[in-house]
Amino acid sequence: MSFVSTHAVPLAPVLQAGIGPITKWVDDHVFAQIPVASLASYNTFRASIRTFFASNGPHHAGGRLWYGAGSFSDASLRESDDDHRFPLLDLSNNSPRSADDSIFTYNMDDVDDLSRRLGIPWESSKDVPFSTSALYIGLLWDLPASTVSLSPQKTEKYLAAIIEWSKSPTHTLDDVQQLYGKLLHASLVVSEGRAYLTGLETMLGSYGDSVLSSRHPPRSVRAELEWWSTSLRDSSLSRPIPLPRKLIDIQAFSDASSGVGIAIVIGQHWRAWRLIPGWRTLNGSRDIGWAEAVGFEFLIYAVARSDESRRSFKLFGDNKGVVEGWWNNRSRNPAVNSVFRRIHSFLADVNCRESFFSAYVSTKLNPADAPSRGVYPSSVFLLAPIPIPGDLSGLIVDFDAPRTTTELQSPTPSSLPKLPPDSATTFARAAFNSECFSTETFVYASQTGLRTRLPLVLVHIPRISRHESLYFAHTAMLVTAYDAGFLLVVGARWEASTKELYGSGLLIYHVWCDTRSIEDSHRCPASNMLMLNFISSCAGAYSGSSLRNIYFAVRAWHILHGRAWRINSVEIEAALEGASKLAPPQSRRTKRTPFTPAIIAKIHDHLDMTSSLDVAVYACLTTIFWSAARVGEFTLPNLKAFDPVKHVKASDVGHSTDRQGNPVTKFHLPRTKCSPAGEDVFWATQSGVVDPEHAFQAHVQLNKPSPEEFLFSWTNSTTGHRRPLTRTKFFERINTAVAAAGLEPLQGHGLRIGAVLEYLLRGVPFDVVRVIGRWSSDAFLLYLRQHAVIIARYIQDTPYHQDYIRYTMPPVR
Repeated sequence: MSFVSTHAVPLAPVLQAGIGPITKWVDDHVFAQIPVASLASYNTFRASIRTFFASNGPHHAGGRLWYGAGSFSDASLRESDDDHRFPLLDLSNNSPRSADDSIFTYNMDDVDDLSRRLGIPWESSKDVPFSTSALYIGLLWDLPASTVSLSPQKTEKYLAAIIEWSKSPTHTLDDVQQLYGKLLHASLVVSEGRAYLTGLETMLGSYGDSVLSSRHPPRSVRAELEWWSTSLRDSSLSRPIPLPRKLIDIQAFSDASSGVGIAIVIGQHWRAWRLIPGWRTLNGSRDIGWAEAVGFEFLIYAVARSDESRRSFKLFGDNKGVVEGWWNNRSRNPAVNSVFRRIHSFLADVNCRESFFSAYVSTKLNPADAPSRGVYPSSVFLLAPIPIPGDLSGLIVDFDAPRTTTELQSPTPSSLPKLPPDSATTFARAAFNSECFSTETFVYASQTGLRTRLPLVLVHIPRISRHESLYFAHTAMLVTAYDAGFLLVVGARWEASTKELYGSGLLIYHVWCDTRSIEDSHRCPASNMLMLNFISSCAGAYSGSSLRNIYFAVRAWHILHGRAWRINSVEIEAALEGASKLAPPQSRRTKRTPFTPAIIAKIHDHLDMTSSLDVAVYACLTTIFWSAARVGEFTLPNLKAFDPVKHVKASDVGHSTDRQGNPVTKFHLPRTKCSPAGEDVFWATQSGVVDPEHAFQAHVQLNKPSPEEFLFSWTNSTTGHRRPLTRTKFFERINTAVAAAGLEPLQGHGLRIGAVLEYLLRGVPFDVVRVIGRWSSDAFLLYLRQHAVIIARYIQDTPYHQDYIRYTMPPVR
């Protein structure tokens, strides 16, 4: 055990020649006695870190000069103001001394003797005898109890300063510095008090060059000083002397995502909360740091509730503002600081102030990142609910709570659960892999007796290409119950793009079921009530069309696996219509700007008509526009996607004339989204630079596509290699030309919309336009813009199309 005394003497390094340990603050020195029996081991310890000090040298931070020797187990630095060059000596036999003093290496007489020989004067009235407790730097140190407290004199002095402050509405910089310095000193004992000094800290920085002026304190200062007054009157005000402690790493993590919510993970267990839209501005101002701090708060609640031995724990987070702020017991971010205050209050109530230490971890190594973004693990590992503090009312709710009115009405919906980005996550979760639904051919098979869907067995179905199978999965369905040929035949009903869309929708359905612990047997066949609940939960988070596609995905999954689909279509339709009306505004796509002949002409002016690529792009552009085709029908998704059975070739181009000799150029599309047997599209010669005939002939003459080659192929001028025109390259050149022409950005579907409008504005009847665009219904009417201009000719006193009607309709008998 060390014993302490203070002594007013300068030149402390001189006294280190055999006397110590010793440290100082200003002109006060504190001496610690070492028992003679412990001298050898203590000197061995000093020697062990002497080399480290010598090689690293002293550290200089502000007005401090110190030496460092690594870190303790709690990551705190091992600091010393002694370089340990000199071993301590046994001076117990230098002079007669009491029995108590003789067990230690030195006493006060040895200090006095050395000082006299060196001619050092001192103020003996300030001497404090060696004792197990002593007053030093205004604090009372109790070694047997290992506590430190504020002296009664200091406590009364600081309370008086607060009372004096409250007497004046304004204060000078000196007033602020005086009070702040006192309370900062008190926070050495009242560590949570650092969180109640932020108002004064703000005021300190407000004076600038007007150091003599008086200013009103921030509004928060009054409440902060009331807290200090209450705390300083606490008779039990003390804290353990900070000592190195062993931290227990239970793999506890917290994280937050501004667009979704907050999550904590402890080992394999987890819990999550949703952030309610508007959380940033409701009754204050908050940022992601606040959400991260709330996650840290909930993590403390969860650990403290499960540990009654008051051990010390290491908690991980990936927000440095929160992690490092907790090291200082306060944050300069007001919203984060309010969370810290709430944590301090909780820790005081459960008597574990010194039990939690924060540590930084990168986001990619933080297992709480995924559930904070709505990627929820298996509910088997769900932590018990944590009461949400009243201060957070209206800001967050449990992840599985019904959607609030605010969420349903919000233009910015919070995300529903999504697929984990990587199945190899550090904690157990439903083993879904997004690639299984969009790029590979798998069905899921369950393991006997496994209810948690962990792990799932992925079984590959042979002879089915990556875009030929509908990716539906369910643990209750054994692959052995189905023949691969059956899946292939039934799966051929849906196009590849539809399969990928449905795969994503089915994934959302399964994750929703996971979060509600719905058994596999209840997911398929799905009941009418289950589907109604599912649609209701998704309302407000998805557009009406997206939710409808998700519903059809679940239905298709049932069909593929031969399960009964007993759904009340009337009720479901009502639910889907209601959900569509609750969809947030931004879930609806803004109307695309249509291409026009004038825009196409400007694009032409900013393309290089001597370039193989640009000539192919412009020919493709005019062909798509004047035939009202889809961009994907004349471009490829990637360089290796060309399939002569599916994609248009040079040999698929033909020419025809009608009875009046009007020529048209026809393109046979071997396979389209709506017709596996293929369709024909066509255009006629137009005037000016937008003429598709002239553009197409320029492409044929320059690029010379072979009969079985992709129609719009071009030659790379750098490598000399032939390349099919991909969608990406097509829009890359179009967007470059659009930008060069100073036009607003355009989207691909604007070509089809523009074609519809151009033909209608020319007076082409609606039914004819529908034939040109190959619509089997009036769906193309959704594309209409400039309704008044289009309809004008049909509502005149003498209808523009009177002759057409007389020609096409027989007379009435």
